[in-house]
Amino acid sequence: TARFLNERLGAGRNPFLSDSALAIGDSAVRNPTVSARAQSVTQYTLGATLRATPDDRWTHQLVAGVDGYSLGDVTNELTPFPSVTDSVLRASSGRADRYSLRGSSVARVALAPRTSGTWTFALEHSALRESSPVPTVTGPWGVVRPVPGIDQVQWLTSTGAVGQADIAIRERVYLTAGLRLERSDAYLSGVRYTMLPLVGAAIVTDRGNTTLKWRA
Repeated sequence: TARFLNERLGAGRNPFLSDSALAIGDSAVRNPTVSARAQSVTQYTLGATLRATPDDRWTHQLVAGVDGYSLGDVTNELTPFPSVTDSVLRASSGRADRYSLRGSSVARVALAPRTSGTWTFALEHSALRESSPVPTVTGPWGVVRPVPGIDQVQWLTSTGAVGQADIAIRERVYLTAGLRLERSDAYLSGVRYTMLPLVGAAIVTDRGNTTLKWRA
């Protein structure tokens, strides 16, 4: 799977205003020719899936991919007069990339007549890299500009292990139970490990041409 998007925009000056009318001491809040660098946004996704079925019972799957974006020099073209907000948007730039890897194995077993079970085991890991320029405030009007050549980089990782059991009884009663153990750097508190249990049930019945389902 592959997807790529790139958009670039170069905007012109406001024809109703002159540079002298807005010359208030800071070139960033004058009538912009809009920055010499074009505004741009880039998004992309690249991934692959490998599935193997060695027999009627087991199915193994491996999914790997990366997706990200890059943003640079965004300005507000909806207002006729420039403002401090424009300089903030113009300084908005950066990029982020997320790398993901997930492996899973699913086993299908017959537990009793008209009763079957599915056991799922999975391991997954993702890493997020965020990069953005260090902002600085200059001038009497509080204009925000990025510091050239200086970026702040942050890494966030998440790892999870999943175990889940699904049981179907006579195609009427469905039971689900599972547990996910996760370690993440994105939590605000000092606790990086969480356990997420899952319990569910569903009953399906037919009444003529109508199918009723109850879930919990």
